[in-house]
Amino acid sequence: MKQSVTIYTPDARRKDSILKTWRIMFGNVITYKELIFQLFRRDFLMMYKKSFFGLGWHIAAPLIAIVSWLFLNATGVLDPGELGVPYPAYVLVGVTLWRFFMSLFLAAVDTLKVGASIITQVNFPHEILLFKQILEQFMIFMISITITFAAILVLGVTPQWGALLLPIMMIPLICFACAFGITFSVVAGATNDIRKLFELILNLLMFVTPIVYSLDKIQGTLKTIIIWNPMTYLIGEIRNVVLFGSIAFPEVYAYTAIGSMLLFFIALRFFYVSEGTVIEKMM
Repeated sequence: MKQSVTIYTPDARRKDSILKTWRIMFGNVITYKELIFQLFRRDFLMMYKKSFFGLGWHIAAPLIAIVSWLFLNATGVLDPGELGVPYPAYVLVGVTLWRFFMSLFLAAVDTLKVGASIITQVNFPHEILLFKQILEQFMIFMISITITFAAILVLGVTPQWGALLLPIMMIPLICFACAFGITFSVVAGATNDIRKLFELILNLLMFVTPIVYSLDKIQGTLKTIIIWNPMTYLIGEIRNVVLFGSIAFPEVYAYTAIGSMLLFFIALRFFYVSEGTVIEKMM
């Protein structure tokens, strides 16, 4: 029986075309789908194994997150503008989406770190760790958004038909978070301080994204920043279709969505050729 021989050469991955890179990576995802599921199942269950509240944290976390904003609104310090729905519902949907984006971004940054214990022991394509991270964070989000829908129903707000488009509209947001996450994972692999810096930046980014206020209420330089902020549309338009059944800026959202997916494919190529360097720094 003839045996196949694999030849490893320096910078072999850099010689592969971009299309070949994508074909290899997505082919590996399909081939190793069972391994992705097993890793997801292990890590997802591990989150709640020693947790007293378990899934209850997904109820408490978004509620705690909006308490400060509700307090500021009640005291008159924060004027969110005309929203069209009760303020708690508006904030709750926005914060839930933002928490998903932030969690997915940081999970993508940690793509290789979460598999550090098996990377040096088992030979497998490391891009499946990224898709395991996506699946894990998406499942957590589905739990959170279900609880959010229940909460806004209690508040007297009925999700619009656009809620059915939620899985499709989440794709550009996932691509955007993962594109920057796996790109920065190359830097984060060298030091843990970089990850902490990313968390601080994300917390600041939330203030220039209309999560807890209406875009119509903002003026001047801040409004210009918000308008050019892609998160304004990737998160804002999802909330719009859920609460109002329409998209406020369809053309801008389309360009942002396409751009996010292109960035994701470019980032996959960067990850493909750079992961060896990251793994060396982790050892």
